[in-house]
Amino acid sequence: MLRATRAAASVVEPTAGFALTLVVFAYTVLLIREPARPLNGAVVLREIRAVPSTIRDGARLASSLRALLLLLAILTLMLFATNPVEVLWPTMLQAMLDPERAAAMVGLLTAGHFLAIAMGASLAGQVGRLFGGRHATLLAAVLGALVVGQIALALQGSLIGFIGAFLLFSVVLGLSDSPAISIRHAHAPDNRRSTILSVQSLLKQFGAMAGLLILGWIGEAEGVGIAWIAGAVGLGAAAALPILLARQTMR
Repeated sequence: MLRATRAAASVVEPTAGFALTLVVFAYTVLLIREPARPLNGAVVLREIRAVPSTIRDGARLASSLRALLLLLAILTLMLFATNPVEVLWPTMLQAMLDPERAAAMVGLLTAGHFLAIAMGASLAGQVGRLFGGRHATLLAAVLGALVVGQIALALQGSLIGFIGAFLLFSVVLGLSDSPAISIRHAHAPDNRRSTILSVQSLLKQFGAMAGLLILGWIGEAEGVGIAWIAGAVGLGAAAALPILLARQTMR
């Protein structure tokens, strides 16, 4: 019976995913209308060749503005610590469940995770008003809460405790974007914001990759919970940097 249930799940899950992909594809093709634009291969190649210089220009600009440099360091450390949580949490959850229940619970909690992030983002304005528009101070508080949340999540041994801690962690994670965006917009020149955004995205991806490599290795050797606690050290460093940022920006 258990083998049959697993076999059915292994067929239903990818089939449902494929069906939803077809629905999205049909919706995009049939209902989203855009004006026709001529495809200019020379322009595409020119923009591709400009990518390295764009990254160099963005790096020079960020390094010349201390507030932006601190912000980029904060976000890189934050992704180093939190991305392994977002990637590895199903491993912790599955260890608490029977195999036949694990797939459904992972799916439900994945949906809950994204809803909780959205909830955190929606609360950012109200929370920001409590801090009087002091974006760096708010960012420090959010990162400090993430440190506590990540350690608490790593120490959970029960299913209910893990789900509750994970959803609270996700809400706080959703709060982190707003102060970071406000700081970036306040200090990046208007005509260079897209360049800074590209550099920020690159550094965040680098931080996430480094976190998965280093903390993943620790998780394999010592356990995922220990890896998350080790990652909280990086979050602690990220939480300390907004203090310097607040002095730099006076906000």
